Amino acid sequence: MSFKVKSDDEDFFEEGDVSDVMTLIYVDDDFLNGGATIIREVNDVIREAKPDYWG
Repeated sequence: MSFKVKSDDEDFFEEGDVSDVMTLIYVDDDFLNGGATIIREVNDVIREAKPDYWG
């Protein structure tokens, strides 16, 4: 999962963007989709290893 981490000398990821809050990681659609993909993959592994785990 790739993402951009703000450096110590950066105040904003995109200067002038008023929605840019002070965060360490730049969260965009690619970051969110990557996280969702990892969650789905982990879910599939758990379901295969423990099919009765979810009830």
